[in-house]
Amino acid sequence: MKRMVLLINGVWFRFISKWKRRVRMMKNLLFILIVIFSMGMVLLLTSCDDIKRTDKLSQNNQIDHHVVEKDNGVNVTMKALYNDDKMTIVLDNNGSQSLHFGTPYYVEKQKNDKWYQTEFTYEKGFNDIDITLKSGKKYTQKVELTMPDGHYRVIKQLSSAPLGDDDITIGDTFTVGD
Repeated sequence: MKRMVLLINGVWFRFISKWKRRVRMMKNLLFILIVIFSMGMVLLLTSCDDIKRTDKLSQNNQIDHHVVEKDNGVNVTMKALYNDDKMTIVLDNNGSQSLHFGTPYYVEKQKNDKWYQTEFTYEKGFNDIDITLKSGKKYTQKVELTMPDGHYRVIKQLSSAPLGDDDITIGDTFTVGD
């Protein structure tokens, strides 16, 4: 009888040990599946977001490359050039006021006579600095940027007051490819 009890206890102990190992393995497997699923969802949502961004219609309707505001002494011209995967933005301050801006720029692509925001706008990181462009001076910003063929415009926000609101929107168009 004592042997029978020991035998049953031994079998029961082995059964419980195997069951605990299986439960532990299932928990580990479940954790791995949750991690893989989460990573897949993040990748899926990120890629969908990029597609939406490239199809987002621009809020900037009319953008000029030459802005003159006689009331506050603003007279600025912007020229954008693109070649060999490099974009050059040149700002020329011909007004009596200094202009203030940072390094951010926005690139939009023209499709069917409408302007759309591009992924170039969102993928770039910018230094948060205040650049002052004094009267009669030029500022050149060079950017390495690979873009597919198409008609683009680059937009910058300027201010006529230090640390003021971006009250001047200026831009210029350029073509990549034929």
